[in-house]
Amino acid sequence: MAAHTRRHITLPPPTDERRPLLGRQRSNYHGSAEETGDQVYSCMSNPHSHLPVYTNIHRIRRDIISVVEDYLSLEQLRDVRINVTVIRPLVDKFYELEDISIIYCLLVNRAQFLVEEGYSGTRHNVNWTRATLCELIATRILRRFGEDHDGPDGLLLLAHVLVAGFEPFQNAPEHIRKEAEAKTSWTLHRTLPSLEVAILTESKHFLSSSTCHYVVSAIYDGRVIYTPSTFWDIIPDHYKLKPISLYDPRESPLLNQYRLIVPRNRNILEQIQFAILLTLYVGVMLVREKEGVTGLEAAFAIYAFGWGLDQFATILAHGW
Repeated sequence: MAAHTRRHITLPPPTDERRPLLGRQRSNYHGSAEETGDQVYSCMSNPHSHLPVYTNIHRIRRDIISVVEDYLSLEQLRDVRINVTVIRPLVDKFYELEDISIIYCLLVNRAQFLVEEGYSGTRHNVNWTRATLCELIATRILRRFGEDHDGPDGLLLLAHVLVAGFEPFQNAPEHIRKEAEAKTSWTLHRTLPSLEVAILTESKHFLSSSTCHYVVSAIYDGRVIYTPSTFWDIIPDHYKLKPISLYDPRESPLLNQYRLIVPRNRNILEQIQFAILLTLYVGVMLVREKEGVTGLEAAFAIYAFGWGLDQFATILAHGW
């Protein structure tokens, strides 16, 4: 059997022009923070809008259904014979497409098979096997992305694979899009990243892979920066969208307010804020006066209101 050859996916180079506020234009890939500076673009454009997500989803579904007709346990799917005859050919076929949306398409198919598992009485176990196979293939392809693309460019590519937003009807025929929009709510057509789909479908094997941990750790530490798509904002600030890029401290200003939303920094700030809230509460209980409201009580009330509003906004944006 021929040895595995390294394949490299080259993302489109960044553009030099600043895009206008109005007008829907297709944007190319945005490079790292060193290439693009610390600019904030005003338009909401999708650098991966050209990818055939709808076609890939249906292509994967046909292939998975054709190879899985009986129930197989997880141990059987990991068997050497199944790996050689089923999993590896599918991994090679999908990876050769050189499409970073293929992980998203596999996880979307997993979600659909899990839905069909719930109401399909006769094909219950078969649909579970198909869903598990989609997860295993997605894990293998993600690992191959990491093996073939190392260094900062590899991390940036993996970040695009996991956190770039896609939607199932992207580049679908116009009549299919209109039919889908008429049958479903508008909230179902927002873009979702592959990482969020993996969490929703409880793809534990995929999420526990070393490649996925590598990207999640980079996001948590702030080495990868991007603007996540939230479901609802109290004060919409979509004009401050930042593309997926790598953080370069040498090119960024000393006081950069965008570093406050880095998960690690945010976690430290939340601990400090709660400590201040607890200190104010203890102080109010110790020096409380019956005659009137003290300055410490007023400070505690104002701070507690702001802290509660911040927690409420966090729940709306990212869930519990």
